[in-house]
Amino acid sequence: MALIRTSRARTRMRTARRTGRIAFVSSAALAAGLLPASQVTAVSATTTGTHGVSHSGKSLFGSPDAALGDNWQASTDRAVIGTGDSRGFHILVADESHAFAYRELADLTEAGFDEIGPWTGYVCTTGSGRYAAAVYAPSMAANKPTLMQHGAFAAVVDLATGKVTRSIAGVQLAYFSPGCGQTDMVTFTRSAVGDDGHGSTKLFDVDAASGKNVKTTTVTGQFTNPLPTANGDIGVLGGRLVKVSPGGGTTTLTRLPGRPFALAPSSDGAVDVAVVADGRDVLHRWDGKTLTRLGTSPLGKLGLFPRRGGDLVAGQVSGIDTAKAPGLSKVNAPAKPLAASREGHLLTTAVASEELKGITSKIGSSDGRGAGLIDIAAQATATGTASTMQATTVEAATATADDVEPDVSGQPEKDALAQSGVAPTDPNPQSHYSNCLVKLNNPHAQALQPSPAPIWSSGPSTRRCTAT
Repeated sequence: MALIRTSRARTRMRTARRTGRIAFVSSAALAAGLLPASQVTAVSATTTGTHGVSHSGKSLFGSPDAALGDNWQASTDRAVIGTGDSRGFHILVADESHAFAYRELADLTEAGFDEIGPWTGYVCTTGSGRYAAAVYAPSMAANKPTLMQHGAFAAVVDLATGKVTRSIAGVQLAYFSPGCGQTDMVTFTRSAVGDDGHGSTKLFDVDAASGKNVKTTTVTGQFTNPLPTANGDIGVLGGRLVKVSPGGGTTTLTRLPGRPFALAPSSDGAVDVAVVADGRDVLHRWDGKTLTRLGTSPLGKLGLFPRRGGDLVAGQVSGIDTAKAPGLSKVNAPAKPLAASREGHLLTTAVASEELKGITSKIGSSDGRGAGLIDIAAQATATGTASTMQATTVEAATATADDVEPDVSGQPEKDALAQSGVAPTDPNPQSHYSNCLVKLNNPHAQALQPSPAPIWSSGPSTRRCTAT
């Protein structure tokens, strides 16, 4: 089947500063979840991310000296998270040296998917802390087994520059993918395992620095929790911790006493493995020879994260003995965190777009309002201080700036109207005051149309308002 580049079906109010926008081919074909990556043509996106403070002008901690401790301004710690809404899958970063002010660095989405609904995905940071790897897809993929197995996209983001490189199309949308280790190699998976448990898993080892796939390996069976190492990929297969050979064969390192849900590389080549057993979260250490039980946590209350120089276990983890595991740090928290910063100084406990409130509850709106406004909650590990903030994405910030009152002959419009004897009464400072003007694309003040489609394209995109 021949594929051609497709353009957007409708013009949306997007700006040239859209970060991380990646062109894609044949959206309908991918939505069917039936195309292997070799049939997809794409262009890498190169974009420079924003640096400095967040677009909202806020940081997580109003008193960083008290929350973060001494020398926070000289820290190199960085937190990286991802969350989605109808505008894409947003990659946000926060530096401790800026009091952990989260800001959007990249927005991952695909041309032709504007009306498909919110996006979702997963992100991890490579060993050097320089790159983030992401798997992302429309949220509808989570309800379709075929799309979950091989219908998502993969990209690598340079955290220093904001450059986004599209990597593999048709990868697995799963909590354990992508897999990041202590190097700058990233592993993505594509599953072809059926409901009967038979099939294979394809592993794509991608060099984060270039975004190129340097090795593809096919493993028989359902391979999960990939962990790239200097000596090859490690992961879980059939309840065993295994090492993958270049030809796709596997060597059993140890059997796992429970259902694994997280792997993290630690110091000296050790690997920590979190499993569920007997109604508890249980943490084990594999040191290359022996599997040692480190302790337990209440079910669903233990998070395991990579950390510079080792790894971090966080949550209700008072029962974990780190003395038996060099390189493993422990932080107690009320619940299982969503993410940990690279040096473990920040635990992100919640992140969601304001838009999703209208989808998941009676609060907010499901018509796109709130997209790009990201609510974040986190905890400083130095003091246990918890705080919240709202980050504004680049596109949302630009859209807000576009709605400011226009000038008329070099003065605010309301002043020009007052000179003409018109006294505007609109209390909204972001509104246009002219009584005979309607803001562009106002859905409540448009001429009747035979369908919703013409409303959004009936006027020139350069006009700020239309006459009534």
